[in-house]
Amino acid sequence: MQTNKTRVVIIDDHSIFRSGVVQALSGAGDIVIDAEGASADEALVLCERHAPQVALLDLSMPGNGLEAAAALRKHSPDTRVVILTVSEDEETLVDALDAGVAGYALKGISASELAEVIRTVMRGETYLPPSMAARLVKSLRTISPELERLNSLSARERLVLRLIAQGFTNQEVAEATGGTIKTVKFHVSNILEKLSLRNRTEAAIFFQKNGQ
Repeated sequence: MQTNKTRVVIIDDHSIFRSGVVQALSGAGDIVIDAEGASADEALVLCERHAPQVALLDLSMPGNGLEAAAALRKHSPDTRVVILTVSEDEETLVDALDAGVAGYALKGISASELAEVIRTVMRGETYLPPSMAARLVKSLRTISPELERLNSLSARERLVLRLIAQGFTNQEVAEATGGTIKTVKFHVSNILEKLSLRNRTEAAIFFQKNGQ
């Protein structure tokens, strides 16, 4: 019965591509196309009218697919949004995830793959192209040079740096840490060397920007 099928709307300003998607998904027994549109405005209207479970949105359609996705998250929160695009740009992918999309699919995928994308988001999972997902994970694991330098400090050096960033003098740092001024100066010297900085002011600014 149709009630057991996933109801989908597709929004793309290229009618030939849109028709191709409709035809491709017609062979999936568990998916039905409720409506078609060509712009962000139509996406909002059609999703409000039909309350589809999934909305397939073209990234570069009039009105912008990401803006439409963000609006749908607010006005049609039960509709899962899948972006259809040719873009493999990682920043665009991150922007899409920030907009609340459930899936990001490349337009070159096959009919069976697109149907599986829809099934994936219907299970409450997020779909990303495998190659892009791998690159995204790798980039997230990359540690910035600043953080690497900060991680090179010992626990005591990090404490001294934190106090310097708070405006403590060497005397105040010594009193707070139970050490001597000579020891504090030794730590400050090591901190500046490890962070490739010239003075306490640069150290304070560095920690304020990169400290955790």
